[in-house]
Amino acid sequence: MKSEIKKGEKSTCTLTVKIEEAEIKEAHEKAVVSAIKTVSVPGFRKGKAPRKLAEQALNQDALKARVMEDLIEKSYPKAVEENKIRPITRPEINITNYKADTEIEYTAKVDVYPELELEESAYKHLKFEVEKEDIKEAAVEKAIEFLREQAAVYTPIEEDRGLQEGDYAFVDFLCTVNGKKVKEGSVKNYTMQVIPTSFVPGFTDSIIGVKKGETKEFEITFPEDYHSVLKGKHANFKFTLHEIQTKTLPELDDEFAKQVSEYDTYEKMLEDINRRMDENAAARTLNDSKNVAGEKLAESIKVDLPESLVMAELNGILSKMAQSYARQGLDIFKNLGDEEIKKIAETRRAEAEKYAAVQVILHAIAKKEDISVTDEEVNERLAEISGGRDVRKMRKDLIKSGRIAEIEEGILLDKALEFVVENADITYKTIESKGEEEIIDVAKETAEAEEKMAIESEEAPVEEPKAEELPAEEPKAE
Repeated sequence: MKSEIKKGEKSTCTLTVKIEEAEIKEAHEKAVVSAIKTVSVPGFRKGKAPRKLAEQALNQDALKARVMEDLIEKSYPKAVEENKIRPITRPEINITNYKADTEIEYTAKVDVYPELELEESAYKHLKFEVEKEDIKEAAVEKAIEFLREQAAVYTPIEEDRGLQEGDYAFVDFLCTVNGKKVKEGSVKNYTMQVIPTSFVPGFTDSIIGVKKGETKEFEITFPEDYHSVLKGKHANFKFTLHEIQTKTLPELDDEFAKQVSEYDTYEKMLEDINRRMDENAAARTLNDSKNVAGEKLAESIKVDLPESLVMAELNGILSKMAQSYARQGLDIFKNLGDEEIKKIAETRRAEAEKYAAVQVILHAIAKKEDISVTDEEVNERLAEISGGRDVRKMRKDLIKSGRIAEIEEGILLDKALEFVVENADITYKTIESKGEEEIIDVAKETAEAEEKMAIESEEAPVEEPKAEELPAEEPKAE
């Protein structure tokens, strides 16, 4: 294979790729062998006809298409690497010469990242302020309290009485809206505490007085000012009480540590929680520093952005938005009209332009500072995102599909941004530990080290079920 590049206007270039005879024959043979297995020849079972007869029965246009697909799939990534370009768009392929088994040539027109020459002063010694957390004892105590709650023991009350405010109840309940089941609103064998402020108004009032073994059905209308898709909706609940319970929290001792973590002593578990909190706080500070550094780069360095790069970033933003809404049961592309989607895209365009500019700038910094990505770094990143899959096979598949470059690109940009942060003049503003969510995450990390506690159990969720957080399965756009 031979390739050459010709640059066009702005960020457009055209690769001309010539495939050598040996490669063509190999691809042609592979395509023929695959095709004759499925061809039907009168008098023979499928795939069992003599090769000469089977070849005569092949669709030559389909065969040619298969050969070209295989050759382009293999040659295009190599041409990109040989010519050291970074395509933004998918290639626009045009076959300029096709002589089966002897000579094939095609062109691939693509938009590439624009070149950018930078002075060191443009990205070194940036000045900005970032918050830095000071882990307080109260934050550690919150994490410990969370773990105590997870290890609590619930004991049935034998007294014959109705459910009261403050009680713990072992229950089932089913919620429906317009006859459709509310996804997270239907639980079985679940322990909840009867606290009015934890639920949609009217929920706890409706279950007060229910006795063990009883089932009660009731209706609730969600307020119009609700923040979710359930606002103003009429919901039906079917509530079954299995037991009224008391809760006993464990003592803060070594036995408690063994129960909820991998440690044998309470002191070692505390050390682990403090370490994790410090590491997480440092990671958040670094992440905040990267975000601010990116903002500073985009503000101070002007980039002539190709429209295709801006659109690629904008599509990524819309895709993430769609995923976020999908978790609430809402398909924005189905429930919102074209004009609404267009308006959303217009409001997010500036954000897309900023992201695109930062990418171009970071690539220029990486080039100037000779920052590169090693195979070891790629393997480490693949291990992080593999989800238990075989990393070697995953890498092989990504190379075959040409998508390994996306992984390398992400690592390169991250390293370039870290370089900017390391060389920045940062003023740190000390603050107390951040919100409850971060503290709980640390507690979960400690508990999950040995997977001794089912923190995310589907049958027994540990967080109180708040009805206002329970989206309907198929909500309609308001």
